[in-house]
Amino acid sequence: MTFFQIFSIDDFYQFEEQIFQLDKACFSDGVWDLDQWSKLFKHYHLNILVAQHKEKPVGFIVFSNIDKEVEILKIGVEKTSRNLSIGQQLIEKMIELLKKKKTRVIFLEVRSDNQSAVKLYSKCFFELVSRRKNYYRNPDCDALIYRLEI
Repeated sequence: MTFFQIFSIDDFYQFEEQIFQLDKACFSDGVWDLDQWSKLFKHYHLNILVAQHKEKPVGFIVFSNIDKEVEILKIGVEKTSRNLSIGQQLIEKMIELLKKKKTRVIFLEVRSDNQSAVKLYSKCFFELVSRRKNYYRNPDCDALIYRLEI
């Protein structure tokens, strides 16, 4: 498994089709369009870490890094590559990079009914710090807020 990082919208444009396809493969109902990606890069100091297998993108983690705090906005692994610890490897690689930048804390939010994600975050030592009751719709479920101090 190899990894590469995208730091800017200009870098994103080089891989835009690959990222769009991977996003669509991972999130059928939550795909971001180019305008959303552009706004996130411009306003939220967006970073993308991509996992590749045999030069094909198979997973990614999108995070915002502002003032020594990071928020994970999206993490996805294509269906055929799931259960290979790629999500965990992406989180571990992101943490490795963030420690070099002296980042102190990572936050994320996840649907309470996304049990595979909840297991992943627990395995990576994230701590549940808050619950937003009935935050999500269709179907209704809570949002879980996790935190990891690094």
